[in-house]
Amino acid sequence: MLKGPGDQVYSVPLLKPPHLHMQDLISSPFRRQTTTEGSEHEEGNYAEAFWQIRISNLESVLQRTHLPGRPELSFNLKLTDPISHYLGEEPTRQGISGDYTITLGKNCGATSRHSPSLPLPKPGREF
Repeated sequence: MLKGPGDQVYSVPLLKPPHLHMQDLISSPFRRQTTTEGSEHEEGNYAEAFWQIRISNLESVLQRTHLPGRPELSFNLKLTDPISHYLGEEPTRQGISGDYTITLGKNCGATSRHSPSLPLPKPGREF
């Protein structure tokens, strides 16, 4: 049992509860990760997902997203959806790969084309 931050403990394995980001509670969460790699008390963050959520309509999701109190940010995005390779030619399911202009702020949104007034993504930097 840990009673205080001064306790001499080398490692504490724990299962992270959902919706709690441990990194938010640690001032420098990755500082010692590379220096302890491979040791008996390696620092790290390991995650497993037993399910996944997919966005099937990026425009619709961002239209319902609101970030009040944040400055507006717009950028061009070239998105590659890996599932597109597995869906075939069926027109109703093609993934969401493509070029988008993303706006984040009080009113978020996405349009399915690049904005000529914003810089284009650098080649090789696809998300």
